Amino acid sequence: MKKMEKTNQFNEEIMQSANQQDTESSKVRKGKVGGYAEYLSQDDIEYIDNAIARLGCPFYGVEKP
Repeated sequence: MKKMEKTNQFNEEIMQSANQQDTESSKVRKGKVGGYAEYLSQDDIEYIDNAIARLGCPFYGVEKP
């Protein structure tokens, strides 16, 4: 998918990197389970977890209470 993004095979502007020279600006990253912890602080993770618990998130199978 990284190669597809780099060669613009998605043919969508929204899927293009903001900065082609910066690998961290890509939409597709490592794909490592739990890798978000390398980018977010513990406070950010707790905020997101609380928001999902409060609001629900159908993408992760957590329905709004």
